[in-house]
Amino acid sequence: RKFSSIQTQLKQSTCEAVMILRSRFLDARRKRRNFSKQATEVLNEYFYSHLSNPYPSEEAKEELAKQCGITVSQVSNWFGNKRIRYKKNIGKFQEEANLYAMKTALGARQGDDSPHTPNSTGSGSFSLSGSADMFLGVPSVNGEQSAYQMQSNGNWSGRHSPPSGTSPHSDQSENSD
Repeated sequence: RKFSSIQTQLKQSTCEAVMILRSRFLDARRKRRNFSKQATEVLNEYFYSHLSNPYPSEEAKEELAKQCGITVSQVSNWFGNKRIRYKKNIGKFQEEANLYAMKTALGARQGDDSPHTPNSTGSGSFSLSGSADMFLGVPSVNGEQSAYQMQSNGNWSGRHSPPSGTSPHSDQSENSD
């Protein structure tokens, strides 16, 4: 009986020691890392210019990783997190989406040497339908509204091409994530 209680105490103290060591190891393993402002800008610009299909190809991920100075898996994780957060906080991201749409439209229009101000680009608009599908209108280069739909099941569908040109080496495959 005495042996049994000593054995139980020993098991408990060993278990506690293992749990403490395990938690220390997990804490030291990896710290949260914020990307540089420039890296976040590059990733956001790509995301908002490909809203109809926010799934970059492996080649696009490699290019983004090089531009941002991060790994391909970090790019993949960033896009996975961004898609989830975007779907959860549609209203909150309206302003950010409009900002990047305006930037893209401004950049393309400045290439045409036409004078304009940020106010002349128009603004994107959101409207929620009764079926809980979501539509995002983004001003495109030629001034028309391009509509993107995020369905209530979380899928994306675009009725027009993205507001900015797709990068030449960007093969947008659905299952590249």
